Amino acid sequence: MRRSIIKLFGLVVLTLLIPLSANAVGTITNTAELEYKDLSGGTYTDTGTCTIRKLGTVNVTIVKTSRNITRRGTGTEYFDTETGIAGDLIEYKITLENQGEDMATFTVVKDTLPDDVIYATESIRLGTRTLTDAQNDDEGNFTNETIIIGRDEEGTTGNLAGISLNGGAKIEIYYRVRIK
Repeated sequence: MRRSIIKLFGLVVLTLLIPLSANAVGTITNTAELEYKDLSGGTYTDTGTCTIRKLGTVNVTIVKTSRNITRRGTGTEYFDTETGIAGDLIEYKITLENQGEDMATFTVVKDTLPDDVIYATESIRLGTRTLTDAQNDDEGNFTNETIIIGRDEEGTTGNLAGISLNGGAKIEIYYRVRIK
């Protein structure tokens, strides 16, 4: 912290320069104190307070792609548009990336399946880790034809754990369906 005091026409001006962390989020309150005397020797004081609300820089993007495992095998290439016929096994990949500096918390992804596919039981993965389909035991579940990954602040998603994304971080979610 750097401080400077300037006296000007009997008034005192106090300047404080406070270094902040680049990723700090929250409220910054700064109070300056003033003390001065008049010509008759009387002493006076006053304060001035300023509050700054520093906002975080969170910018999470989502990209959903797929691949037809039945026709293409289990390679690493995913596509925006894929083809398939009844009975083909499709793997969806959802990529979340925080392009901001600050952490994204209480991140929730909900993906309701279309009517023409059937969910492949126990196929949800968070990165390389397989999640269960059940509620309240990990970061994901499959309920009412919807994949839900993450936990909201109130805990209403049915998941035990949440997902936080640090600035610059990326996570990938996978699950499989079969075309009806």
